[in-house]
Amino acid sequence: MELINYIKSHLTLTNDDELFINSMTQTETYKKGDIIREPYSKSKVIHFIHQGFARNYYVKNGKDITYFFLKDNSFTFSVDAVYFNAPTKYGLQAEEDLILTSFKYDDLMKMLERIPKMAHLYEIEMAKFIKQLSDKYYLIQFQSAQDRYNSMLERYPDILLHVSLGHVASYLGITQETLSRIRTK
Repeated sequence: MELINYIKSHLTLTNDDELFINSMTQTETYKKGDIIREPYSKSKVIHFIHQGFARNYYVKNGKDITYFFLKDNSFTFSVDAVYFNAPTKYGLQAEEDLILTSFKYDDLMKMLERIPKMAHLYEIEMAKFIKQLSDKYYLIQFQSAQDRYNSMLERYPDILLHVSLGHVASYLGITQETLSRIRTK
């Protein structure tokens, strides 16, 4: 779903509102494997995924580790850069061909000033993000590998059609061998 249609699914926009939002945003396409945001960058760009899967990842001891998967109708941005003006640990990569809308955080603030009713949608999206962080913490801290796998499939039912098994294993915090054993059960 395109950004304007996503916003309109939550609130009513005038034609002028739509034109204003469109003037602040740009549609981008990426190929599978493209890096959209490098780890340790200070990008203050917000991305809304129209179509495709992406992942947030970090690199630890030279190893690439998947932190989150993102799919259609998802927002992603660097909390570190946007709110703390610090480099983010997390990169963003296309897991498959991807279409997204990008806009600067400062432009989001202009949109919220001009269209105050968008503030509620912003709050909803931030609450979803906090819930996602909470779920990820619970997943890693308290669930077995099998339970983590099942939780992932509940959240992303068709994920295995879109992302590599290596990225799935790193998201779950397990080896590919353990993932293979879980999948055969």
